[in-house]
Amino acid sequence: MAKRAFMALTFTLALAGAALGAQGEHPTTSDGLIEGADSGFKLSRCFAFDDVEVLDAARTDDVGDDIYVTPKGKAHCAPDPAAWKVTPPHAADYFLGRSRNALLIDEGTGDARVLRVFDLAKKAEDFSSPYAEPIYLKGAVLTFWKPSDAKANRGNCRDFAGIVKRGLTPALQTETTVDLSVQPWTAKPGRAQRCVAAQ
Repeated sequence: MAKRAFMALTFTLALAGAALGAQGEHPTTSDGLIEGADSGFKLSRCFAFDDVEVLDAARTDDVGDDIYVTPKGKAHCAPDPAAWKVTPPHAADYFLGRSRNALLIDEGTGDARVLRVFDLAKKAEDFSSPYAEPIYLKGAVLTFWKPSDAKANRGNCRDFAGIVKRGLTPALQTETTVDLSVQPWTAKPGRAQRCVAAQ
């Protein structure tokens, strides 16, 4: 399959008064306004692919992003009433990327993270799994670390005692792959395993 043309446009909207004085004269916030000023700062990103546009809009009143998908050229990187809203309300969802017909979404914060993969053709979620970073794509193969069903112990976790001493829980993770070119998407555990400190 030919490599999809990809263009990312980042828009920053600062809907409040301008900061006073030259830069550096006053402490400023992340949107450039003086510290303590009311801010309507919102960051949105638009990813324009050959066939669709993905609008990733940061929420100002909650964690996570609102993610919309529209046919290419219809919405021009703006929310459209007919757009497919991928993310539900009040979910800590973040756009990870796209591969073929798979839309990759990260849900959750801290250790409690879930990889959600949506089928663009069906407009439906077709795969989900707990996961940990690093996560990456090589061709159509997605690789990430998945919590193992096996329990960590002194025999399979080299830093077991150190993790316990720090008041954390030793947990095993297995390197896992999903071939996004083959549906249904299925997680395939690899041989590599690691022990991490979980809260």
